[in-house]
Amino acid sequence: MRSVRPRSPVRPHRRAAVGLACPLGHLLAALLLLASASACSLLPPDERALAEQVRETEAQRVGADELRALLQSIELFGAAGNIEGLVALHAREAMWVAPGEAPCVGRQAIEGLLAQLFESYEVALVIEVESLHVAGRSAQVWAWSATTCTPRAGGEPRVQRDHVRLVLERDSEDRWRIQYAEWRVWEDAPREGA
Repeated sequence: MRSVRPRSPVRPHRRAAVGLACPLGHLLAALLLLASASACSLLPPDERALAEQVRETEAQRVGADELRALLQSIELFGAAGNIEGLVALHAREAMWVAPGEAPCVGRQAIEGLLAQLFESYEVALVIEVESLHVAGRSAQVWAWSATTCTPRAGGEPRVQRDHVRLVLERDSEDRWRIQYAEWRVWEDAPREGA
């Protein structure tokens, strides 16, 4: 003996209309979502390329402004002897490479070097950007730095001018972090036309 299910109160012609409307409704919603998610795709190819270029240029400009602010923070933290602030600008596994020295890897090692420096000297740092390139979540900065170290025990300040290269990446919180820093003393650095 078969059990019979009671029929739905919806009339057959309405059931058919609902059955058709749902797939069409989903298709229409998907098409609208695609159109709104990529408004540029509705533009002609030339305008789409221009819109993408404008977006990329704006992202590069914003990234460059953020990097200049980071470099200014380095100058300010250095003048204040703020080791914690300087270390925070670096990625966890950042690497410093100085001429004639073994690479310094990681925030803890960088913090140790800075502690030694600030224990003995008051530091004033000026950074002059030579070139700056932003590509998505990565960036590279070439700059000249002039570091004035004044001995805390007294004595003449020493000024060192370096050519610096920084490689930076955005972290998970979208903040720039120094991944790699290398520098050469000015006399060793290549000069234009040389």
